[in-house]
Order: sequence, then C-alpha cells, then structure tokens
Amino acid sequence: MTNRIIRPGAVLRALLFLVLGHGTLFGQGAFELKPGREAVIGGAGVAFYGFALFQEHRNTGLALPVLDRSRILSIDRIAIDQWSIPAHRASNVLFGVAVAASLTTAIIGEKGERPLVPT
Repeated sequence: MTNRIIRPGAVLRALLFLVLGHGTLFGQGAFELKPGREAVIGGAGVAFYGFALFQEHRNTGLALPVLDRSRILSIDRIAIDQWSIPAHRASNVLFGVAVAASLTTAIIGEKGERPLVPT
C-alpha cells in the first residue's frame, strides 16, 4: 500500500484556476455576463456534482478504510471521536443563515430597479 495523500479539491482548484484565473492574472476588467462562459462554468459544476453523486452511489457498499491515527496531526486527533449530530445540524443551520443573510444584505444594499444585475 502506498502512502500517498489524496487531495480531491486540488484538481478542482487547478481546473478553476486554468479556466478563471488566466484573465485575473493581468488585472480584472469590468464585470460582464457572457452566456457562453457562464454556461461552461455552470455545466462544469453540474458535471462535477453528477460525478460526485455517481461516486457516492458506487462507494455506498464498500467498507470504510482503516483510519491510521498516527498520520493525523496531534492537534486534530482530539476531534476524531467528537462527532455530534446536534452540532452537525447546528452547523448546517448556521451556514444557511449566513448565506441567506449575505444574499439579503447584498440585495438590500443595492438600489435601483434591477438590484442583482451589475451596472
């Protein structure tokens, strides 16, 4: 068995940097909606989400891998056995409240007939 570290988000960050980061390296221009670009980004998001659902369904019957506690940083080891359903639910609720509050604040802060469209 090899001792490689798996970082699933690294590939996604690299792809997003290649798609979105190239233009921002030289400075950002005015915000502009381009239907083609938005469709590609949205389609990539839907494709990644679909692939994640496929992988989750495919891995449902597999046994969980054995956790090697010695490979976890000592500062994080205390959290291994601290799973709490109420804390998980509270975290999800607080996340939803934060997202809703930020969107509401953005809409209220804008003035005009079309508050969500950049001018």
